[in-house]
Amino acid sequence: MALGAAAAVKSAGIRNIRIIGFDGSPDVLAAIRTGEIQATALQPAVLIATMAVNQADHFLKGGNTGRPELQMIPCDLVTKENADDYANFEKIR
Repeated sequence: MALGAAAAVKSAGIRNIRIIGFDGSPDVLAAIRTGEIQATALQPAVLIATMAVNQADHFLKGGNTGRPELQMIPCDLVTKENADDYANFEKIR
């Protein structure tokens, strides 16, 4: 969606709008590097998947997950300064 917003802003000739997305693709990372998009937030997919498997196992063995229903998982903020660190999604936990 951030790429679409960036294209719309560009085609309208609008300046000084900051575009920030969520869970950017490699194309979004490239747009961040060029300054077309300012940032994106990435969910730590590996961490979320690991937590889900561990909690499912805990539930099957004991009848509950052992965790609260609402769990906060921090996202990584990707900006021009650190976009290269995410080129191959190596930093995703």
